[in-house]
Amino acid sequence: MIPSDGTDDQERLLGLQELEPSPVEDTPAEYAHDSYFPSASSSSPSPPPLQHRSSTLGLSGHGPVYHLTRIQKYSSYAFSIFTAFHITNTSLIPLLTKSIPASDTYLLLTRPYYQSPLAEPVIVVLPLLAHVGSGVALRLYRRSQNLQR
Repeated sequence: MIPSDGTDDQERLLGLQELEPSPVEDTPAEYAHDSYFPSASSSSPSPPPLQHRSSTLGLSGHGPVYHLTRIQKYSSYAFSIFTAFHITNTSLIPLLTKSIPASDTYLLLTRPYYQSPLAEPVIVVLPLLAHVGSGVALRLYRRSQNLQR
């Protein structure tokens, strides 16, 4: 057996070979004829050009999946902000002041901002309905797409 320095074993284990570099052209001469790059007057029909559609609302050419996922994403932000305000006001402030009567002033100070008859439905109910509704619509749309395939 011939003693080795270990490099042959490493090359064999990795399965790599060292190759000499060779120049590469952008368009090889053997592919420059019309069979590789078909002309516009070839017999095979070309696909119609992509047309960007715009909905009647003036939205971009994105499909329903794009818009439904955005509705779901951004509606969760509004609900999360409301939850953070509510937890801060009802849990963290009384914990920091260590008395409920001392925290009542903060509770009464912030209550009009997030518990008013107009703000609470806008901050909680509408985003919650949008989130659930877009999730259901997204599920139905994807199901119908799968059935068409």
